[in-house]
Amino acid sequence: ARKLEIEEEKIFQLYKENGILIPRNIAGIMLSAIISDTLLFRSPTTTQTDIETAKKLAKISNTNMEEYAIEMFKAGSSIKGKSMEELLFADFKNFNEEDYKIGIGQINTLNIEDIKAKESELISTIEKEGTNNGYSIIALFVTDIINEGSYIYFSEKGKDILAKAFNVENLTQGYYLSGIINL
Repeated sequence: ARKLEIEEEKIFQLYKENGILIPRNIAGIMLSAIISDTLLFRSPTTTQTDIETAKKLAKISNTNMEEYAIEMFKAGSSIKGKSMEELLFADFKNFNEEDYKIGIGQINTLNIEDIKAKESELISTIEKEGTNNGYSIIALFVTDIINEGSYIYFSEKGKDILAKAFNVENLTQGYYLSGIINL
């Protein structure tokens, strides 16, 4: 995603350097990529160039970034009609560290209550996938975009390691990790 955002900034520069006006719809697409990747500038990977480019693109596309971002995140973070497996594996990465097989998923949401309503089903899916696929640690981080933190759901097998990693004495399912927004 970061590479896409950098490409959007390069494309913006190419238009500017060649004196070509960016069409409104293209500016909107480019703005969408930056908003998505930076979580509307809440991500720790956000640069000043991201902000400046997005402001220019918002002006060209006649877009209120705050309102547009909320609508975009609502649409992108809806869990309606999605299986627990789809949620877990939507943005999932595998890692191997020494003898550990680690799987980490992340989803963004504007409404944590939707996730909490399906919490037991989600935890059951994580446990099942962890066992069936031989993970030492498998976890899903549910990122609350507005409050800039993530709720963590995990297999019990990896609980102690995750607790140490995040310096949490009593890690429980759905524990809120402040400031953890972009893994």
